[in-house]
Amino acid sequence: MRPDEPADLRLSQDQVLTLFHYIAQLQQSACLDPLTSLLNRRGLVAQFEQWAGRCDQDGATLAVVMLDVVGLKQLNARGYEVGDDALKAVAEGLNQAVGDGEVCGRWGGDEFVALLPHSDLPEVEAFLDRLRTLLDKERTSPGITAGWAIRSPGEGQTITEWAGLAARNMQASRRA
Repeated sequence: MRPDEPADLRLSQDQVLTLFHYIAQLQQSACLDPLTSLLNRRGLVAQFEQWAGRCDQDGATLAVVMLDVVGLKQLNARGYEVGDDALKAVAEGLNQAVGDGEVCGRWGGDEFVALLPHSDLPEVEAFLDRLRTLLDKERTSPGITAGWAIRSPGEGQTITEWAGLAARNMQASRRA
């Protein structure tokens, strides 16, 4: 083929299916944290938008729980693999603590977020109790602090704003 000839861009059905498969893999990996295999911030944003819409339709609340790993800086001082192991332990606990329809992910650094649709304060407290019980069983698990914000149906704002409110509530509880 000469450089000035148009290329034949027709693909077979198998090639198209293979491309769709690769695209799906890329989309999934773009939403997962490589260390913890939980959703990353991008994945959490997509889940929040989806759940906020559903909760609005149902007239239900949506709890946004922010979790912070206590002492990660000190753990990293002993070696980054020690800090990584602590993050993985929290991620595993979160994965086990979330219920059906609830999601969790790594917001960034030492922060995690759980989205609990149809949840108010009693459900948030029950979730945190389950999580702390799971983490207490693991000797390698670090401590966590938590804060939350509960979105009422129809309240706007993005997950970033709700996570920020939950983080401020977490900081306030640390000072109390």
